[in-house]
Amino acid sequence: MIQRNLKITIYATIFLIALGAYTTASGSGMGCADVYPLCDSGWLPNFDNPEQVTEWLHRLGAAIVGLCAFFAFFKSFKTPFRKIAMTSCLILLFQGALGAFTVKTELQEPWLIFAHLFTSMLFLGSLAAWYTATENLEVNEDTSAFIRISKICCIFTMLQIAIGAMHVHLFKGSAHVLITHIVLGFLVTGFSMSSMARAKRTKQDQKIIKRSSWAAYLSVLQILLGAGVFLSMAAPSYPPYITLHLMIAAIIWFMHVSNFFIKAEESI
Repeated sequence: MIQRNLKITIYATIFLIALGAYTTASGSGMGCADVYPLCDSGWLPNFDNPEQVTEWLHRLGAAIVGLCAFFAFFKSFKTPFRKIAMTSCLILLFQGALGAFTVKTELQEPWLIFAHLFTSMLFLGSLAAWYTATENLEVNEDTSAFIRISKICCIFTMLQIAIGAMHVHLFKGSAHVLITHIVLGFLVTGFSMSSMARAKRTKQDQKIIKRSSWAAYLSVLQILLGAGVFLSMAAPSYPPYITLHLMIAAIIWFMHVSNFFIKAEESI
């Protein structure tokens, strides 16, 4: 039951991250003016205003994620993983506060937008740890070494996401930041491929192999998509590209964090 609730929360969170990326890329961040949590039009948006509809959907998605997360928290309250559940909900509350401050400052503080995105990834990572805590995975004597590779993948994936967000929000047009982001992309792909190979070679649990494989294949797709984003920055289709780019990054991040939080003590 808890796993099902967490799956819904995870899917909703990834979709919300993608929707947030589209909201920012399409210039719809102030679609509801500086009113929060409702729009200046009230409970419902002005459906003749696409920017307001986009921002309203983003806020509605945040409310749905919040309800799902807190419902899963109450289900987890008397379980051994209540601490990670509580941590996840605290991060979510902080994320909501950041969202409110971002709107109240009328998107004039780029560091708040960056922090909002960064915290969303921390929340997704906490959901990954929470979900992994509910699993019963088979481990062996090689699992500890695999977890170490997963840790490296987590670090470089988060660095790449953070540098990418910096390039968009804090250092627009910086060639050095962009090059760093691209180099990190290739490193993430290399480490992801190594993680997949290690999982298969050491015969890890099928769920672990599946997650590491998804991360590896998506990291290759991410490089190709990143090239498309770079080449189409001036095109009208740019918002959907950047949305998909960030959504895939979020999925890769989730997969690596899930593998990192395998119960290591059982693999020793």
